[in-house]
Amino acid sequence: MLNYKDVTQKARLANADVIASVLIAMGASFVGEDHQHDIYFQVQNGKLKFRHGTLGTLITHYERIAVGPLEKTYLYHMKKALLLTVFSLFFSMTYGQSFQVKDLSKSIGFWKGELTYLDYSSGKPYSMAANITLSLTQDQKGFIMLFEYPKEPQANAKDTMDVTGNLFGKDRIVAFNKEQNGDFQLITEVDGEDGNDNKKAVLRHTYLSISFYIPSKALHHPSHLA
Repeated sequence: MLNYKDVTQKARLANADVIASVLIAMGASFVGEDHQHDIYFQVQNGKLKFRHGTLGTLITHYERIAVGPLEKTYLYHMKKALLLTVFSLFFSMTYGQSFQVKDLSKSIGFWKGELTYLDYSSGKPYSMAANITLSLTQDQKGFIMLFEYPKEPQANAKDTMDVTGNLFGKDRIVAFNKEQNGDFQLITEVDGEDGNDNKKAVLRHTYLSISFYIPSKALHHPSHLA
C-alpha cells in the first residue's frame, strides 16, 4: 500500500476559451476531448477501477478514509496477473466479442450506393454517387477499401485497415458484434476536423452488414471548440 496526501479541487470554468488561449500561449497543445467510461470491480478493500478513455486507459486500486473533515487516499500495488484479468474482462465487456479483420468477410465485393453530407455553405444535404469495393489482403489481416465517386473521380481513394490492439487502422474500436450468420456491426472513432473552418470533431464510423454493407460517419464537436 502506498500512503500519500491527496488534495483535489474541482471548479467549473465560465471562460473556457480564455483559459485555452492562456494554455496555448504557455506552450500547451490540444490533444482531444477525453470521453471516460469507468468500470468498478468488487474487491475486499477499497475500489478497483478500470477507466477507459478516448485518450488512454487507467487501472487503479485505492481506498479513501475520512480523517476529520478531509479524506486520506491509500493506493494499493497491483499484481501483474490481476492486471491481465482486468484487461480481459474489460475488452470482453466493451467489444462484446473479439475482433479480427476476417470477421468482415461477409462484406467483401462491389457495392454501389450514395454518399450524403451536409453542405455548410447552403445548409442543405448534398448527395452524390459513391461506389466501394471491399476485399481482404492475402494473409486476411488487412481490410482493403477502394472508394470510387463517378462524378468526382479526383476524390477516389484506397485504404487498407488492420487490427492492432484496440485500433482498426488509426480508429479506436468502440464496439463490435457478430452474428452466427456472419452479419456484423463495427463502430470506430477517430479525432479529426470537419467543415471548411476545420472544426475539431470526433468522427464515428459504423460498418454494418445485414445482407448489405453500409459505411456511415457521425460527427461530434467538443462544446468548447464549437
